[in-house]
Amino acid sequence: MHARLLPYLDQRPIYDAINFSLSTAPRAIDSYQKEGNAANQTTLNMQVSLFLCPSDGGPLEEAGVNYRGNVGVGPTDVTSIEFPDSGNGLFPELGFVRAAYVPDGLSHTAAFSERLRGSGQSIAPVPERDFWQSIGFIGTADDLLKACRVVARAGVAPGFSGAGDHWLWSGRERTLYSHTQTPNGRVPDFLDLHILTAKGMATARGWHPGGVNVLMGDGSCRWVGSSINQAVWRGLGTRNGGELVD
Repeated sequence: MHARLLPYLDQRPIYDAINFSLSTAPRAIDSYQKEGNAANQTTLNMQVSLFLCPSDGGPLEEAGVNYRGNVGVGPTDVTSIEFPDSGNGLFPELGFVRAAYVPDGLSHTAAFSERLRGSGQSIAPVPERDFWQSIGFIGTADDLLKACRVVARAGVAPGFSGAGDHWLWSGRERTLYSHTQTPNGRVPDFLDLHILTAKGMATARGWHPGGVNVLMGDGSCRWVGSSINQAVWRGLGTRNGGELVD
């Protein structure tokens, strides 16, 4: 997703250097993906300063990313009977969303927000930055939030501390976030890291006092406080939930 934005951010040379005909993946499992990673190695490790939030101040800055696309509310990538509140953001992992697919209106639907990059370490994890490993079947956002409370308990090490380490790779690990809980929520995030891209909760988080920045679908920017009502925040995260949130 971020790669497709490059020509519109005066970063055409980086865009032209990407070999889109080859697959790349964080955990390359076959020769085709390994070939893609090797061919795009230079771009993969290239910094785009526009993707970084100055207030983060943490590690993983070299090729990192803070600004993420909205996948919606629920734990996975598609809306179904099993996952009724998933796949309803502007940037679900599967498929493309046109303006006509946003009945709530672009001015009422979040497109991007921010999340802190990972701590890059496993010895002393940072709850605001890192992801814990999910467990079992999770169908809804409410179930997801409950499960996160259980998994991220004291004494359990996080499963992924490389959040936002590369802008070229998509997924909730790096370039996507969810509206499961309110900004800077107290419950640490977790992901099912056995799936690529991982499913789970990736909360909008930042070091700004009291909230996060949000880019709406119509291009307007808003400051959203951490104390926002959860139902309102989730309404901003859905493109087709019938909530007209201003």
